[in-house]
Amino acid sequence: MTRTRTVAGILSVQLFASPAVRGADEAAWVRLRDPLDTSVVKVGETIFTDRPYAFESYPKEMDGLAFVRGGIESTFTVAVARDGILRALTAAPETKAAHGQAASLRRLGFEEVAEAGRHQLFGASPADRVALFRKTVKAGESYTFHRWTVVAAGRIEESPFKKMVAQYARDEATGRHVRENLLFLQPDYVVFVPKQKREIVGDRYNDHFQVFDKPDGTLFAAWTQATREGDVDQHVCFSRSRDKGRTWTEPVILAGSASYVNPQPIASWQQPMVSKSGRIYMLWNQRVSNDPLHHGIMIGKYSDDDGDTWSQPRVVTLPRVNRDPPGKPPSWCIWQRPLRLGKDGKYLVGLTRHGVVTGETATAAAAESEKENKDGRLQSKLAGSTVEFIQYDNIDDDPAIEDIRVVLLAANEKEMAVIDPKWGLCCQEAGIVNLPDGRLFALMRTSAGSPYWSQSRDKGLNWDPPKALKDADGKPYLHPCAPCPIYDRKGPEACSGEYFAFVSNEERSEKNSYSPRGPLFLIAGRFDSQGEQPIRFAAPKPYPSRPSGNAFYTSLTVVDGLTVLWIPDWKHFLIGKIIGDEWFE
Repeated sequence: MTRTRTVAGILSVQLFASPAVRGADEAAWVRLRDPLDTSVVKVGETIFTDRPYAFESYPKEMDGLAFVRGGIESTFTVAVARDGILRALTAAPETKAAHGQAASLRRLGFEEVAEAGRHQLFGASPADRVALFRKTVKAGESYTFHRWTVVAAGRIEESPFKKMVAQYARDEATGRHVRENLLFLQPDYVVFVPKQKREIVGDRYNDHFQVFDKPDGTLFAAWTQATREGDVDQHVCFSRSRDKGRTWTEPVILAGSASYVNPQPIASWQQPMVSKSGRIYMLWNQRVSNDPLHHGIMIGKYSDDDGDTWSQPRVVTLPRVNRDPPGKPPSWCIWQRPLRLGKDGKYLVGLTRHGVVTGETATAAAAESEKENKDGRLQSKLAGSTVEFIQYDNIDDDPAIEDIRVVLLAANEKEMAVIDPKWGLCCQEAGIVNLPDGRLFALMRTSAGSPYWSQSRDKGLNWDPPKALKDADGKPYLHPCAPCPIYDRKGPEACSGEYFAFVSNEERSEKNSYSPRGPLFLIAGRFDSQGEQPIRFAAPKPYPSRPSGNAFYTSLTVVDGLTVLWIPDWKHFLIGKIIGDEWFE
């Protein structure tokens, strides 16, 4: 339950609670998101990093608590990790000091503690006499503070950025790159920061970012990496976290080449799955010809020790369809990781297929989308992309890679086809969620100006013809041919009836259907059992994103009860951001 609020103030947060301190036992625990120092509240301790002011007098219950020591103008955020009391000192209301934040604290629900009296925090100016405020806060809530308020809690976990920024401080250019760009989206987790040394590892491009977990809480990350997208060193990476996403192991390359120096066949678009025994499977698209990037066979490995060691790569039999090029590997891509949404909890995932559709499929797709060619006749031969689905039938049997059974659903004449008069077949990259009544809902990107959706009433075997995604007023959402992920807010395989997706809320370019990839908007949705579109979405809310270049090839997990969206920011930094209650209010 994350609610983000803004208050002007300098932040002080409890680091180690002392049982002797009044109120310490019931104080909230927080995580600090910004790379600042911490210290302990005591007489003579300096309060700011850029001023010599030190604690002189303060309420007794603040004594011995820890605080964040930032600049007097600093802005930073804390996320509540455990329920409890959050305490704040700010200029007493009667001082009318310009930096006093009593009114802002009250708006946030803080109440003044009259019995605490007034204290001259430092110096002799009446403006620096402070009052104490308190609030009971809940885990998952977030608070952002500017200048200047001193806030205390029961414990703090330092920002993951602190060591990282210090690590890059020796190299001013790289350090500036990290400070100015990594922190742009204010992430809650940092998984990977490129070292940008191409001759060692081509790591500037990081995409198709898939984080997954095991019941013991171990988190794993897999992604496609290269110097640039589609470069000769494109490869599949793997990392692990045993402390719930706070720190991650150095990436291991599972397939493809580390750098351009000795290039190996390109490996891309990995698919992680975990069997009931705990075996981790990793499948990917392996390029084995001189055809364009997405042409490839399916290859895989598995690990029985959480990724410490892996089996030898082997071929997975991927059934061919009627639109695959004869004598060549098929052209296909899988983005979202397989989820246990199929029949009997089997893994199910959407697959984008490229090629030419002829005959009944093309005619039916054109009729459904009410598009005609220049002669007024329905198109009977179309090139482009369609969506089908894969079910992995026997992962829980721990098969050898070559024995994995792949079942194609909604393939050939049943594939998801959307036609645009200018761009042809243009349906791609399905994300799937569970609906409370047993149906499946898939959302796909297109070049038709909007995302399209479909539903299945039989766990993915058959799907309805796709339709444009619409808001509560029946108006299609605007979006270019860019990722439009959809998730259940309670977890990727949950069935909560509450969902969210991302749209650009902007018309596609007439010259390039893949743009603009400007700022993104989150749309929150609820299950509508009687609606033609079974998820009713709310008005778009601006989501933290970049002015341009956004491509949210994301994934989702739940960490300590918090919903975390894992984002390949700029297709460069790999980060995580908490999706909280404020998006669904």
